[in-house]
Amino acid sequence: MNAPEKKNKNGKTAPTENISALRGNRVDLSPNRQRKLMQERQTLASGLPPFEEMVRGSLLTRYRRCGKPYCHCAKTQGHGPAHYLAVSFRGGKTEQIFLSEEMLPVARRYVENYQRWWATLEKVSEVNRQLLRMRAPELLKKPEPGQS
Repeated sequence: MNAPEKKNKNGKTAPTENISALRGNRVDLSPNRQRKLMQERQTLASGLPPFEEMVRGSLLTRYRRCGKPYCHCAKTQGHGPAHYLAVSFRGGKTEQIFLSEEMLPVARRYVENYQRWWATLEKVSEVNRQLLRMRAPELLKKPEPGQS
């Protein structure tokens, strides 16, 4: 779904597909194209990991020095590794959660799942922009109960 990018007069990049649509150049409005975009959107959404298994944050690994001049950490990498999940909040606040070795793979999977959700959200949003540009009649249909 990545279109080649061009720089505009302000030096910012924008996908060429969006530029051609904005300039009124011919865009494929066929029902076949609309159907393919709807299928692509469904495929993207169906490949997502469980919503319950994600967390926003970054994984950190630290080694610390205790400060004792004759401790092994003074000449080596230090005591550790110690693993943390770090999450930043508004106002500059950061929360760090210590992770045991057995929780590290769980946290890693949750962070990766969050990144996949975010990337998929961007892709689905691009498809939806194209469908809105095409004024696809399928978008006017009400979702079935249980879907939103």
